[in-house]
Amino acid sequence: MKKYSPQKFKRLSDERMTFIGEIQIPATPGSFCHAILCSLVDNKNKFVTWNRLLKLVEEYMVMFGGEKSWKKFSFAKSKNLDGVLKKIKTNIHSLTRTGKNNQGYKLHERGIAIYYFKDGAMARTGGKYIPAKGRKSYDVRFHDGTGIQLRFRGKLLSYREYKDFVGNNWYEESEEDIII
Repeated sequence: MKKYSPQKFKRLSDERMTFIGEIQIPATPGSFCHAILCSLVDNKNKFVTWNRLLKLVEEYMVMFGGEKSWKKFSFAKSKNLDGVLKKIKTNIHSLTRTGKNNQGYKLHERGIAIYYFKDGAMARTGGKYIPAKGRKSYDVRFHDGTGIQLRFRGKLLSYREYKDFVGNNWYEESEEDIII
């Protein structure tokens, strides 16, 4: 079994990337990752529940890869949609990781950050990529002062809990709380 290594793959050229609105999707059209990103970016800066995301991913995968592609992917190893939803959650979680050797880096360079919650996910867009200085990791900053998703002591919050937590300034960001 081969392990995934972003360093071994060539970057997708800008000409091969698709656009959702004005946002370029850094994934191969028709792929599962592409469908996930299209679903989140189409609802940019809005929270999307897991059930709605499942329907959107299917729509985008069929749109760019065809019905055969969706069926081949969705029922290859899992016999039901719960297995597909688990794959979506796993892929989205991997897109939240930071670091130049992680999948989220291609998004972060474009000012996009994926947020992962207990009850759904969202794509934050319109951020500014801030390169690393010294040993500190890079960051993405949005107009409201927030950045890459923070976790409080590693706990996964629901979207509502997160809004309350960050919106009420109950939390002060520190370097160790940034997802790595």
